[in-house]
Amino acid sequence: MRKSKNEAVCEGLCAQIQELWDRLQIPEEEREAVAMSMTGSNAKVRKALQLEADPLEELKMQNTKKTESLLQQHDAEIVQLKKSYYEVHKELCEGVQKWEENWRLFLEFERKASDPSRFTNRGGNLLKEEKQRANLQKTLPKLEEELKTGIEMWEQERSTAFLVNGQKFTRKKTPHANRLGANKEKLELSGSLLSEGSIPL
Repeated sequence: MRKSKNEAVCEGLCAQIQELWDRLQIPEEEREAVAMSMTGSNAKVRKALQLEADPLEELKMQNTKKTESLLQQHDAEIVQLKKSYYEVHKELCEGVQKWEENWRLFLEFERKASDPSRFTNRGGNLLKEEKQRANLQKTLPKLEEELKTGIEMWEQERSTAFLVNGQKFTRKKTPHANRLGANKEKLELSGSLLSEGSIPL
């Protein structure tokens, strides 16, 4: 037999109220007091359920607005903090950015150096690349030294670590620096071979 319209509406309201209670974390005592009047499906029960559901819905809407407003506030604060942090530490931030750009460029040249097809390219690209690599070989350690000095001063002044993406920059760059040092002889050798005009194939 089909449920009456009242029964269906009352069941829907009960489910809605239960969900709202959970979402709004309504205490068990309050729930129990209302739950007793939630049995049955006559017009009186239906009205009582509706009277319980409406204020809960309103409370949910208020909480949603507060949450949205709070999130917007937090987002604005984060933007402001990032901006002020960057302004205060502009020189160090730009130094780190410059070092990372140079390091990416160096890695790109390293990748190209292991590509045998680069010897078949015409137009002096190989010579340009080698000059740029040699320049980076000199630039990166200088940038690192400048940053190291700046970061040490910054850390002493503030008694806190200077972090880049959640880790100390000195730790972050150590594997890069080791790799740079390991490639130094290789770069010097390839540079001298280029200047002599004898590139091994």
